[in-house]
Amino acid sequence: MEQTSFTERLMEFGLTRQEASIYQCLLTEGKVTGYEVAKQTGISRSNAYNSLASMTEKGAAYLVEEASTRKYVPVPLNEFCKNRVRKLEESARWLQEHMPSEKAYAEGYITIEGAENILNKIKNLLSQVDQRVYISCTRNYLLLLIRELDALMEARKKVVIITDQPATFHNAKVYLGESRGM
Repeated sequence: MEQTSFTERLMEFGLTRQEASIYQCLLTEGKVTGYEVAKQTGISRSNAYNSLASMTEKGAAYLVEEASTRKYVPVPLNEFCKNRVRKLEESARWLQEHMPSEKAYAEGYITIEGAENILNKIKNLLSQVDQRVYISCTRNYLLLLIRELDALMEARKKVVIITDQPATFHNAKVYLGESRGM
């Protein structure tokens, strides 16, 4: 399960599933030939060599030319991730500077689908809070927003939370009302 998660996370950094598997092999084995990678991963030799060539272009592996063999070593994971994030940030800045002008559109409701997309929208909205925010959601969803809500409270912004179960925040003043039976 963890191996699958590691592969999935590497794919978020621009590697194909096969490249991610090979990168994992490089991290484990160190300096290896394409033949050894193919043997370790079960990937055909031609696919292993193609993936290794692609990985050197993507900045995930280095080619080491030795006397009679070509071996590959992984770019350290932290360095690889930082390089990819830096490239994405540069691309984001370029896109912002060269974005086409937005056409005005009629008001209406926007539907955001997918849990990750909804969570990202909430986090983006929370990052834009000026003075106060009122949020109503289940405690489970609230736990996904702790970092953002703590940052708002630390910045002395008013945060009002309505939720189904008690939740604790580092910088919060908690007021508990008495439940009134009928």
